Amino acid sequence: MILPSDSVPSPRKWDAEIDTARRDDTWLAFETEIHQSPALRARVARALDRYGLGTSDIVVDEALDYLIYKELG
Repeated sequence: MILPSDSVPSPRKWDAEIDTARRDDTWLAFETEIHQSPALRARVARALDRYGLGTSDIVVDEALDYLIYKELG
């Protein structure tokens, strides 16, 4: 039996503020900085390689996008 609370996640407390912040130039600069950081890209590539998921620029970009949107709102 699936309960209604299991099928639709409830909105998080700050979702509206996160959506507003994402439209700000500061947030866009933050995302750009994350994607262009050689140290962070190398660390993500090593983590992906450890699990056999590949280390191409496309895979690393997708992983960074996932982390940004999943973990940062």
